Amino acid sequence: MSVLQKETTVIKSIESIRASQVVSMTRRIPSFLIDQVEDGLNTIWNSTSPSDILTELGTSAVEIFKLNEDLVTFLATQCAGTDYESDVNRLIAKMQAIPANTKNADGTITLD
Repeated sequence: MSVLQKETTVIKSIESIRASQVVSMTRRIPSFLIDQVEDGLNTIWNSTSPSDILTELGTSAVEIFKLNEDLVTFLATQCAGTDYESDVNRLIAKMQAIPANTKNADGTITLD
């Protein structure tokens, strides 16, 4: 098409525009969740003293670990066969590399 030709502009309905926005937002959810989980894992396990971070997490540590495990399980199910599958597999590998630890009844986690 020549740059001098007039383009045909298709005017979309507001509903169509909003539906496209919902689709776009939904497509970004896996990326956001993957980034958040990975940032958390890296913050703990790439630090010079993961045990000190676990101590600072205190009685929230078990809940945080469980939430991340549940998110990765959810992502693995939802993203199987999609462009996000390799990202989720990377998270799974990072979680499997977490050192042996004990989840205490009070919600704290200690490294074995």
